[in-house]
Amino acid sequence: MGHLTRIFLLVLAMVSAYANAQDFYFIDVRRDYFHARELCTADDLTFGQYRPSSLVDSSMALLQSDLSIVELINRKDLLDHLAGKRVLILIHGMAKDWGQANKDLCNIYWNLGKHNIQQYDAVVGVTWPGDDYLGISPYVTANRNALKTARRIGPVLEELSSRCQSVDLITHSMGSKVASKCLKSYDFHCRNAFFLAPSIFRGSLRPGGRWRRSLKSIDEQLLVFHSTGDWAFNWTRLQHMGMGYRGIAGRIARKNSKISQIDCSAYINQEVYKRIPRNAFTSRSNHSYYTECHEVFHYISCALKGTNSNASSAEP
Repeated sequence: MGHLTRIFLLVLAMVSAYANAQDFYFIDVRRDYFHARELCTADDLTFGQYRPSSLVDSSMALLQSDLSIVELINRKDLLDHLAGKRVLILIHGMAKDWGQANKDLCNIYWNLGKHNIQQYDAVVGVTWPGDDYLGISPYVTANRNALKTARRIGPVLEELSSRCQSVDLITHSMGSKVASKCLKSYDFHCRNAFFLAPSIFRGSLRPGGRWRRSLKSIDEQLLVFHSTGDWAFNWTRLQHMGMGYRGIAGRIARKNSKISQIDCSAYINQEVYKRIPRNAFTSRSNHSYYTECHEVFHYISCALKGTNSNASSAEP
């Protein structure tokens, strides 16, 4: 009876936690839902909303390659639903099929609730063809797709930010490149941007850097989370130039009050990752662990509330 009672209380707590959670929508940039490598055309973006039942179900439903967990809507309805609201946009990284992309986005969504981050009325996940295999050639393909994805969704985000009360961004890995391109090349503004393990060059925000102009479209703060213990930035020396490994190069972060750097090496590393209990929604690697790491979301919560983090390992 005691075991059954604990299970009942756990399910009740999950339902209570998400009964009043933010609406969760998505924009899909794939040719169809299950092709990790192929983009759709600019006129064929797919818009939808995750069914509330799928967001409280801790089974494998979100990893399945079917559309039972979503309800499709059109672009106008999505923008109408979001008008006047406080919106958070999530963009996943490369090498994500439909199920893995859903898992990363939903891990972020759930952790927002666990850390009482209630500053948003709606969450929008962007799923894009970031390739489904790791390696040099797929990395190049994913890099190209990230820029093409930005060109597909840039006009949508531009209109969205003009109609919403506020927009924030959380990106993981190469999702930062999608976001940076949108911020640089379109009239898309966000209040706060949180880049988890950004897969862009360390010097790209310096004067003359490729993404320097994107900073002007971030109104309040940019937080960059990085780790030298992240395996994805250790497998080749070239990746050590990535912002997700050592943070932003040069003095720009020290001179610009808008930017904060958070060294996550104390808890985004292989030894800590090995001790994490495994379940259906545990990340495949410590690189993806950012999307479910307690300390990361604790720091985001503190940043949004304008308070200092008590986690010493999260200090810049």
